[in-house]
Amino acid sequence: MEIFGFTLPRLFFELPHWMYWGGLATIPLVFMVLHQLAIRKPQTVEDKVSHLHTAIESDPNPSGHLERAAEGNIVTKVIDQISGFTGLFVAYWSVIAVVVYFYEVIARYFFNSPTNWAHESMFLMFGMQYILAGAYAYRFDAHVRVDLFYAKASMRGKAALDILTSAAFFMFISAFTWTSWTFFADSMDRNSFWFASGYANEVSFTEWAVAYYPVKFMLVLGGSLLMLQGVSRLIKDVQVFRAAWQHGGRKRPSSGPETGGTAVSANTRSLAGSLLPSTTTGWLILATVLLLATLMAIEFVNVALFDRNIFRAEDQRIFLWTLQGSLRGIDIGLLSILMFGSLMVLLAFGLPLVFVTGSLGVLFIYLVGQDMLVLNIIPSRIFPLMTSYDLSAIPLFIFMASMLERAGLIDEMFDVIYKWMGGFPGGLAAATIVASTILAAMVGVIGAAVVTMGLIALPAMLRRHYDPKIALGSIMAGGTLGILIPPSILAIIYSVTAGQSVGELYVGSLAPGLMLSGLYILYVATRAGINPKLGPPLPVEERVGLAEKLGLLARMIAPVLLIVLVLGVIFTGAATPVEAAGIGSAGAMVVAALHKRLTIINLRDACVQTMRASAMVLWIIFGATIFVGFYIREGGAEFVKDMILGTGLGPYGVLLLMMVLLVFLGMFLDWVGILLLAVPIFLPIVAALEFNGLFGLPGVPPDEAALWFGVLYLVNMQMSFLSPPFGYALFYMRGVTPKKISTATIFKAALPFLGLQVVGLGICILFPDVILWLPRLIYG
Repeated sequence: MEIFGFTLPRLFFELPHWMYWGGLATIPLVFMVLHQLAIRKPQTVEDKVSHLHTAIESDPNPSGHLERAAEGNIVTKVIDQISGFTGLFVAYWSVIAVVVYFYEVIARYFFNSPTNWAHESMFLMFGMQYILAGAYAYRFDAHVRVDLFYAKASMRGKAALDILTSAAFFMFISAFTWTSWTFFADSMDRNSFWFASGYANEVSFTEWAVAYYPVKFMLVLGGSLLMLQGVSRLIKDVQVFRAAWQHGGRKRPSSGPETGGTAVSANTRSLAGSLLPSTTTGWLILATVLLLATLMAIEFVNVALFDRNIFRAEDQRIFLWTLQGSLRGIDIGLLSILMFGSLMVLLAFGLPLVFVTGSLGVLFIYLVGQDMLVLNIIPSRIFPLMTSYDLSAIPLFIFMASMLERAGLIDEMFDVIYKWMGGFPGGLAAATIVASTILAAMVGVIGAAVVTMGLIALPAMLRRHYDPKIALGSIMAGGTLGILIPPSILAIIYSVTAGQSVGELYVGSLAPGLMLSGLYILYVATRAGINPKLGPPLPVEERVGLAEKLGLLARMIAPVLLIVLVLGVIFTGAATPVEAAGIGSAGAMVVAALHKRLTIINLRDACVQTMRASAMVLWIIFGATIFVGFYIREGGAEFVKDMILGTGLGPYGVLLLMMVLLVFLGMFLDWVGILLLAVPIFLPIVAALEFNGLFGLPGVPPDEAALWFGVLYLVNMQMSFLSPPFGYALFYMRGVTPKKISTATIFKAALPFLGLQVVGLGICILFPDVILWLPRLIYG
């Protein structure tokens, strides 16, 4: 490359393996020391507010463990310290990724330097981060629950459900750890290592040729850490259960600091001294738990001590009895009812999605499979996802969102739009939607958008006597745009699952996302125009003149440049979405520095939030891929395909049925779980159909059907976030809404915007060029 006639030299730097592993081990320690030094200094008001906001936003289940009391013991405290240190340690790897990707872009585009090692080192590093952060996420109860019964249960009921969670947890994680050890040992040369079982040391496929066995060992280490954290959680849940019986199951407030998702009570130890219940119901629950524990213990003995992989059934040995293979040869229809019925029941009782799907996958593998070798599906399906290059964009985009939030950029952006549009009827609600649209184009994280705009925009609208339903609906609907508008995290996961280009999916979803944003703005403006009392304009004395408005636009330069930079390099093909996420993260750090917010405290908070959110999303993927993988292996995809096509519906009837099923699933399941359950089954059906258009309108070419359906899926998932009774946007909103506003009001506020999403989905189906014209223009 030439600059002013000077040819830049080509660099030939390749990261040595010892430097890679050494950097991963030492750099986080440096940041941890710097953070300890920083918190000993007097903190500014901004730092204290940042810590408070992080605590509010990162608490995923405020009605869960934090309201109950469990002191634990020396064992739980040691385990919690180990999980806490490990989580903080791997959290700082996000900073390493930003630096490496910044170097990668500079080296490749300016110095024509080969940078394969940069890509490979970072997706391997993030894969290890997901696995090792699982224990930290479990310690702080960061895994997703449906909360149908859990949130309404008493302390005693929650403790009982948490003990049931532990049974599902240990079933999945023990199988995960056990099979991961074999998976790890197979990658080692048994002539060099006593514990190895393979023939050669496995290395990566690139010229960098880094050894894979340390990465695969992280599966074993991460599973072991999760097992330890599960022991800690079980001890605390048993203490809570006993304390709840002593108090008659009444709820009581927390009385101490956070300790692994629980609160300390001075008299808990004495209350938890005996584990024997004192009522008939208590004895019944205890008997049920002991029965389940006995069943699991006997099966563990069978798995651990007896060889069942023998050809002749009469030569097979068991301990007492076994359920292994008891469902062998079961009809796929009955298996579908058992698997998905169990899934819905356990989710309804509030068990975390990752452990429900993972444990049910393990359970049905054991009940249906002929031998335990089938369990090797666990690491063989998880490792490719753990080391997926495309999925490494997820933590980078989350880190970018976290840094922008701490830089104060979102507050400034809303203030500018608020002053520009506030003088019109419904202007504040419209400004909220515009700000949410820009925010979605910067971060692609829905939870951050709803919570942030709820904290910023809702008080401003309520203070000016906006109709609560207009105010709440505009925030929730605008927040869901992060699902659709690039750089959507869901689009990344969809592209990996469906084998679709992330860039094409981003380009195709841009126009529908802007269309829905326009529909939301048109709705609030029309309603406020007809009845200004629903959204009164700002008083004249609070408005600003044109000159001041133009001056305020200077504060929009940073977010606009960041959007243009990130989306521009993706749409033009100049960089991959992962590289764009790295560039955006570096840009977010620069913005934070310009705002004098790039402190070690803010950096630590952004890294921790990134680690927790990434671990939650990826572990849901890990659990769901076991469940779905086994179901498809048993013929589930063909069964569902034949059942849907057997309805006799035409192509658009089949598509409508799929959309209805996705909406129904969205009322109960997490969006990641829906994707992994539905897309591998639905996409082949869509590919087999011909969509020639409705009412004489243009159809969809077969080679573009996958892209078209992918965007339809993203639009549909927006609906799932607003669908009562369990849409996540509804609960995000509940967490930042004053108590005087009822949950019923929040639900009612979502309904008009849910209707607009149905309209938007219908437009995308009837007029597929809304989705396809821009990809055709850019990619041909």
